[in-house]
Amino acid sequence: EEEEEDDDDDVEEDVDSYSSASWSASETRSRGRQQRRKGRRTAATSARTVRAKSAASASAANSASPISKAKARGASATTSAASTTTTSAAAAAATTTRGKRTHTRREPQREEFSSQEAYVRELEQWRMNRQMNNESVKRSRDRLNEEFATMRDRARRLRLECDVMQADVTALSGDHAILAKVLAHPPLPLSESEAAKLRALILAPCLA
Repeated sequence: EEEEEDDDDDVEEDVDSYSSASWSASETRSRGRQQRRKGRRTAATSARTVRAKSAASASAANSASPISKAKARGASATTSAASTTTTSAAAAAATTTRGKRTHTRREPQREEFSSQEAYVRELEQWRMNRQMNNESVKRSRDRLNEEFATMRDRARRLRLECDVMQADVTALSGDHAILAKVLAHPPLPLSESEAAKLRALILAPCLA
């Protein structure tokens, strides 16, 4: 009987140990499943947050008011205009500096000089500069006149060529009308002048 009681105790201990191990394994698996579910929920929440932020940004960009857009375009245009004005002013200043004359247009006066020699030297320089300027103006005027005459002659030739081509177009239009009547189904009747013109068209290659 004592041996049977010992055996029963051993069986109960084995059952208890098995139940404890089984419960620990089950609890571990349950915790693992909970952690995996929590990870999936966290990832899904993060993805939804990112998509919501992207959608909000796109909506804000698309729903910008026309006034804001107009203000932005106006600011850009103002900046561009200011840059262009600055560039033009700099170019004008450079041109003025390069084109500045070293002599005056006014004839020098004797009382402006302390000596006769200085006055004569300046007067001769002024006269030489004036003569050079007159010659430069004359050359420029002659060159412009030549260019104008060339353009006028070319315009006259082009006008004559245009008149000739216009006459050719008119003649070809008449020939086209005659040929259209001949090639119609059925052919349309021709007047005497159109018949004479048709004979001339047919005999033209032979006469050439």
